[in-house]
Amino acid sequence: MKSIRDIRRDNLIYIIEKYYDGKQRRLAEALECAPNVISRYLSSSDLKSHRDMSDHIARKIEYLTRTPKYWMDRDHLNDVMEDNSERAITDTSKILSDNITTLMMVDGIKSQTKLSIKSGLGQSTINRIIKNEASATIDSLEAIANALGRKPYELLIPPNDKDIL
Repeated sequence: MKSIRDIRRDNLIYIIEKYYDGKQRRLAEALECAPNVISRYLSSSDLKSHRDMSDHIARKIEYLTRTPKYWMDRDHLNDVMEDNSERAITDTSKILSDNITTLMMVDGIKSQTKLSIKSGLGQSTINRIIKNEASATIDSLEAIANALGRKPYELLIPPNDKDIL
C-alpha cells in the first residue's frame, strides 16, 4: 500500500499535467509560492531537499483545480486499474458497437450527432457506446434501435450468425 506522501506526489504529477500543461511554474504561480517548492514536493523522499505536501496545500490545490475535497489523498492510479479490470469489453458490447456503426452507414446516418438527434440521446452517450467506454442501457439500446428503424434485439445479433432465420 502506498503512503500518503506517494499518493499525493502521483496526484500532483497528474494535476500538473492536466491543469497546468505540465508546467510546475504555472502551479507555483497559482499557489503563490516559489517554483522550487513544487519541485521539492515532486522530488524523491530520499533527497534532503524533499518536502512533504501538507494538508493545507493539498486542499488548496483541490480548490484551485475544482477537484473534490480529499481528492489528493486518494490513490487514483490504482482506482483506474481496478475500474479497468472490472469492466472488460464483452462480446455483446463489441457486437453492439459494430452493428450500430454498420447500420449507421447502411441507413445513411453519417455522424453520431445525427444519430443523437434521431434517438434523443446525448452524442457523448452514443460515442461511449460505440467506443466500448460504457455499457448501453436497455433504454439507450431501444432509442438507438428506433432511430435506426430496427428492433433492439437486432443490434445484438452477431454478424454472420448462421442460426438466424
